[in-house]
Amino acid sequence: MNVVVINGSPRLQAGNTWLILEPFVEGLRQAGCVVSVIEAVKIKIAPCSGDMFCCVKAPGTCVKGDDMGGLLPVLDNADLWVVASPVYCDGISAQAKTILDRIVPLLSPTFELRGGHCRHPRRKQSSARARLVLVSSCGHWETDNFSPLVHHMKALARNANMIFAGALLRPHASVLKQLHDSAEASEVFAAARAAGLEIAKTGRIPKALSTAISAELVDRDSYINSSNAFIESLLAKGRPPRNVCDTTEN
Repeated sequence: MNVVVINGSPRLQAGNTWLILEPFVEGLRQAGCVVSVIEAVKIKIAPCSGDMFCCVKAPGTCVKGDDMGGLLPVLDNADLWVVASPVYCDGISAQAKTILDRIVPLLSPTFELRGGHCRHPRRKQSSARARLVLVSSCGHWETDNFSPLVHHMKALARNANMIFAGALLRPHASVLKQLHDSAEASEVFAAARAAGLEIAKTGRIPKALSTAISAELVDRDSYINSSNAFIESLLAKGRPPRNVCDTTEN
């Protein structure tokens, strides 16, 4: 299985999203998958200008001539897309969104009916539909903070004629980093690794693994109180605002 990972965290391996993404990728590779990791913050991709060049003037190509030209065939040939991003304003990061906005050349401008709904067909027809998995983390305690992002990824999969194969969601992710060497954290990491093995084997992420990855690690009141105390201590010391990211960045 060919897998392409879009790591949309601006903080890359220092971000909390990587805590789940890393063992998930380990599981994929252990299962024999060929995994390409695209670090969105490191590549030069301009926002889509909506000029329809890739649809009408030169179908399947883009006029911008940036790094997206090399990424499009990688995405087109992948059996699995992994979109990894922290939750920013109820959605994905700007870096990941810019890449996803630029996948239009993979689609035909014509319409087809799929499931009673207008969709654009993929230019490359394949007997096997690619799958899409979301990996995300957020600084808020509740899991429902991921709902808008999950809805977005499901819609993206439908429009790109892909199968949404599941989501690995880590709320109050800073606690996982703080408890990194604990038994509780080890169970989360093991579930993420098992999810990589399972999707390579069955094409789906079992609900039990998704639930384990999102497991409550601290009660909500304790989380609010400790997070506020930490932030207030930074403010009192006049520390740079970026240090707040050590607890809240995803």
